[in-house]
Amino acid sequence: MKILILTLILIGQSYARPILSKGIGVRVNDLLTLYPDHQNRNLFYYFADSSEISFDQHGYPKFSLVYDQDGGFVHGAFKLSLSKKLKDALNQFKLNNPSAKITHMPIIDNSLEAGLESKNSKLFENFSHANYGAPIGGETGFSAELSSRGAKLFANSLKGSNPFSLNQCITVSGLSDNLDAHISINWEESLKEIKASFKGKVWIIGLDIKGIVKRLMKKGAIKITINGGDEDDQAYIRKMADELVKEFLTPVTDIVDNSKAEKSKSFLGMKFKMKYQDYKVKTSIDFYVNERINIEKKHCLMLGMESIQDNYEKLVNYVEVN
Repeated sequence: MKILILTLILIGQSYARPILSKGIGVRVNDLLTLYPDHQNRNLFYYFADSSEISFDQHGYPKFSLVYDQDGGFVHGAFKLSLSKKLKDALNQFKLNNPSAKITHMPIIDNSLEAGLESKNSKLFENFSHANYGAPIGGETGFSAELSSRGAKLFANSLKGSNPFSLNQCITVSGLSDNLDAHISINWEESLKEIKASFKGKVWIIGLDIKGIVKRLMKKGAIKITINGGDEDDQAYIRKMADELVKEFLTPVTDIVDNSKAEKSKSFLGMKFKMKYQDYKVKTSIDFYVNERINIEKKHCLMLGMESIQDNYEKLVNYVEVN
């Protein structure tokens, strides 16, 4: 049996980063979870709990929808906000912990996405928005061309009669808990599982590989002895997935998004193909992990549109086509 021992040590970070590992957050109540900084014990990060359409200086929502029988166009601006209950929870935590500092999570990516009810239903012909926005109160604009069906559904939903929804999603970057584990992977069983997962497909995505890791752990083909963190922690899953990718798979360059920045940022969004080579020599690999690793967390909130319903006649226009 060929055994390779790897010891991985993280180089110290010189700037503030939240610890996003599973279970590490300080839960204050049902609304508020605070995530500690990896260096400063008195610094905590939180997520906003509301998202809403922005208002102009006259108090009207920054939103417009114009459509006809063939389709439509929608434009608007939205922002993250805090509910009164969350503000009260933050203030109470500050009173109980006067030396603590609290700030919103730094945002690395911002998006506006159709809700689950409209998934894969071709409601948008084109959709664009700014990728970045200030955490609280900072506006992000969006613009979209809607299909005929999408325009009708969206217009009706703004009256409250349909389940069409938009979600504001932010992606933040932080660190895992301090990982400390010995991991052993049976490569023969891993190869079988990966080949079975392809089932004639040209490629698989990172999310599929995470599933492969979990199945191999359940079968006992991957064994992990932890001294720190949680065995189900996504950071451990990522490290094991990385080892499988390194051995058996090659990243595909043309992933769903054509942006090169997206390719290197999100493991889950990447595509991989088989390497097709001889694997008979290696039967297993053992390695030690002793580090913190970079992880990402996606946080989504339904975009509040009550203000549009209150001003529907001014903001939504149907154009008759002769």
